[in-house]
Amino acid sequence: MVHYWTSQPVLLLLLGTLVMLVQVQSQSGSNGDFSYFFGKIAPTDRLCAKKVIGVGTRTPVQVDYSAPKPITAVSMEASNVAYQGFNVLITRGAIGQPAITFSLNGPWVLPYYIELEYYCAP
Repeated sequence: MVHYWTSQPVLLLLLGTLVMLVQVQSQSGSNGDFSYFFGKIAPTDRLCAKKVIGVGTRTPVQVDYSAPKPITAVSMEASNVAYQGFNVLITRGAIGQPAITFSLNGPWVLPYYIELEYYCAP
């Protein structure tokens, strides 16, 4: 005769271990993202500049931009997905101001390019 009550704790233990392994795997599998977005684009905003950080650029890299009007949003996207993504910090200025500086950190040498699009108020 099989007692189901004795197998339930074992099943729950195995299930809990599997969940923990999946969580650990997902946490260690990525070192950054492949796209970032800051701000909000209003219907009246316009694309005021594009910048590209090229393949082979060493990180960390500082990216500055100044505009005559407030910057309402910034989009950053890697050209393709690699094993390691990149991280972004705003080091000077802010969304809503006319100047902003980002520090991008990722692989020592970027295996992809990163395109930045700056949106400005009209």
